[in-house]
Amino acid sequence: MLKLLKSEGIGLSLIVLLNLFLRLFRLDSPNFAYLDEKNFFLPAIRARLQEVPDFTNEQPQLGKYIIAQSIRLFGDNPWGWRIPSAIFGTLIVVATYFLAKKIFGGKIIPILSSLFITFEFSLFILSRMVMMEVFFAAFALFGLLFVWLYVKTPKSQNIIFSSVFFGFAASVKWTVTLPLALSFFFIVFFTKTSLTKKAFHLALMLLGITLIYITLYLPFITQVGINNWIKVHKKAWYYHTTFLPQNYETYGPYYVPRFRESEIYFKNPLLWLTDPQIIYFDGSIPENKSFSVILLFSNPVIFFGGVVALIYAFFKKIKDLRVLFTCGIFLSAYIPLFFTPPPVTPHYLLFGIPALCLILSFATVDIIKNLRWLIFILLIMSIIVFLFYYPLLTALPVRDGYFHFFTRF
Repeated sequence: MLKLLKSEGIGLSLIVLLNLFLRLFRLDSPNFAYLDEKNFFLPAIRARLQEVPDFTNEQPQLGKYIIAQSIRLFGDNPWGWRIPSAIFGTLIVVATYFLAKKIFGGKIIPILSSLFITFEFSLFILSRMVMMEVFFAAFALFGLLFVWLYVKTPKSQNIIFSSVFFGFAASVKWTVTLPLALSFFFIVFFTKTSLTKKAFHLALMLLGITLIYITLYLPFITQVGINNWIKVHKKAWYYHTTFLPQNYETYGPYYVPRFRESEIYFKNPLLWLTDPQIIYFDGSIPENKSFSVILLFSNPVIFFGGVVALIYAFFKKIKDLRVLFTCGIFLSAYIPLFFTPPPVTPHYLLFGIPALCLILSFATVDIIKNLRWLIFILLIMSIIVFLFYYPLLTALPVRDGYFHFFTRF
């Protein structure tokens, strides 16, 4: 197996194939829309397919546009809805590999990081449903990759590529401001080039992001006019900053199964450090002692291992710029949520989870050093836990004893 790890091209190709298989296998389960698929995104996407302007106020349009093209190809069915998520979820694994490769170098850490993220529950679940986080995370991670390349080698091409990916990310979710703020911080304080060049490249990045964002909206602007485009953005801002925080407790039970049992986690991100389980789909029949659910939470081996590794790296290796940047990715996804009005959900952390896998891989290799076989023990534990929880991540029916043993419900 060690030889396989050293053969990086083969190793990465096999990991990509494994990810595609895991995500595409039973992708149509459940075979109907649920959660945000049903309540928000599919109605807007179907309207787009009928060339009706998208006036929905949840997110910008790029993610919905991608799914609309998939429906054109594969039909208005669970496969057509979810294939883009499966592909972009796999791209997140690829981005994780290249981030690890460019930041830490070597062979073991990149492969190990991409394997950890393969068996991470939250990415797996969000790669099998219509949710914008997986598109946003993929674009944001590739943007951060080119920011790191710029910090090490301040060339215009790295800034251009980063602005393209951040522009795509902004066209999926406005929370691109989080990785963008981290990028600005590292470009300003850690890039070895003149202040004038930094200022020029930062302006170039902002210009590129803005142009891409507006360009992707041009069909909408042409159809409804610039004033309506501005109104849509005002409506979205009001929805996220005022309407949703004031009303989510009223509407939550209609959208999220067993909302009252999980409600506290939508209010306090600090509790996410306990790796809470939130039910995103519930097709259970308790009277028959049959439970069919989709749980959103993280692989406890990877999550708790990653948190411990983060603490270790922060106190022991924080002077290492590689560690600072990697920790910064996770913290830029997590810390701002403490200042975000509820509801906040753990899937908002998605673009930070690959960084947790990177820092777990780095800390494990750094601590264990010559005892490489222990690395495989940790990886095998992650896979075993994934296999035990697989039915609860994919709505496979299980008996009541299995459900209650492996969940907090």
